Amino acid sequence: MLGDPTTTADPQDTTATVDPSATAADTGTTTGSSPNTSGSGSSDPNAGASDPSSSGSSDPNAAGSTASADQTPAAQLTLDPVQPASTDADTSLASSSGGAPGATPASTDTGAAGATPMDSGGGAPSVSDIIAIGTTAVKIMAASSPDYSMKSSPVAVLPQGVDPLSLTGVADPPRELNITLSYHNNATMLICNLPIVVQWRYGGSNNGVGHYITSASVFLDSGTDVGVFYKVDIDASLNGPFNAGNNVAAIGVLVQVKVNDKISPEGFNVVLEGTIKGDGGGVLRQRPGS
Repeated sequence: MLGDPTTTADPQDTTATVDPSATAADTGTTTGSSPNTSGSGSSDPNAGASDPSSSGSSDPNAAGSTASADQTPAAQLTLDPVQPASTDADTSLASSSGGAPGATPASTDTGAAGATPMDSGGGAPSVSDIIAIGTTAVKIMAASSPDYSMKSSPVAVLPQGVDPLSLTGVADPPRELNITLSYHNNATMLICNLPIVVQWRYGGSNNGVGHYITSASVFLDSGTDVGVFYKVDIDASLNGPFNAGNNVAAIGVLVQVKVNDKISPEGFNVVLEGTIKGDGGGVLRQRPGS
């Protein structure tokens, strides 16, 4: 039976969760909550725990995830509540069309949800010119082994034909959305710890126009841990670049997590989805029903 972890938090109630090095004005805490959910398996309920202190690394040369050697399978897994993560638009950015960053014109483009046409004034590109360049889809964990290829080849979201290195006004430090998926067995022992990070640099403009993303990636942070009797696969993609309005480029985020018991056929699936934007705004949440 597949687990059915859900979240009941209203993402609108969450506040910014950003890189710890960001200014105090940009940081905050998420306040949503969701009920525990569980899946059942047929393996030994007296499971040992993987060592929560065993860490993976965001370094591309890091070794794979670790787990204690004496761990046994769990009869039941429970996913801890998944809190949505979000960041607000950076209001310190100068708007390229005279309004506040993140504002949208009245007209809308029906080709992408929430998208609006680029302002045609001042030589700005049309929405059809916004593209994504880089590693847009990758399995960031394959058979419980982390992969960092998206971090080493990040995605840029900008007008076609523009070199990401030519953009000016790129904000530093980058923004981050952080969600950790933690599975415990029925003895409350930690079985899997999966700290997922969406990171992007924002605010870049082309000849003073627009707010674009110069590098975006999804990866597993330090603290990644998978029990020896479990197999985890995580697919991440950054797809569907669009105009979020006011010359702000955006792109969708999709993370699909599959946790499988190596002994029994039981599996647990979670999908995270959201959007990141060239003005620093973004959100990542668990898909309802996943």
